[in-house]
Amino acid sequence: MNAIEQPWKFAHVSESGLVKAGGCVIHRISINRADSAAEYVTIYDGLDATGDVVAIIGIGRDAPTYVTPVSLSFDCRLLVGCYVEFDQAPSIADLTITYI
Repeated sequence: MNAIEQPWKFAHVSESGLVKAGGCVIHRISINRADSAAEYVTIYDGLDATGDVVAIIGIGRDAPTYVTPVSLSFDCRLLVGCYVEFDQAPSIADLTITYI
């Protein structure tokens, strides 16, 4: 399979919001940049921040695993949708989420 045939869609995310409405599979979350001292991003299975928490990821310089860029493999099925919430607004971080 070449790059053109890959099934994954992507969303570049730098603020809280809905990535995908409806069921999907989150393949990977890439943390492209995270410059603040302490920042977290929460991934929800839902249409907003009231959905089920899938992950809370520490992405700031004070996070125990701080390094950017880095990609985290998920391959996690979400039933309702994918909503991302940054704990700081505006966020200094940005992510790329690949999903199908």
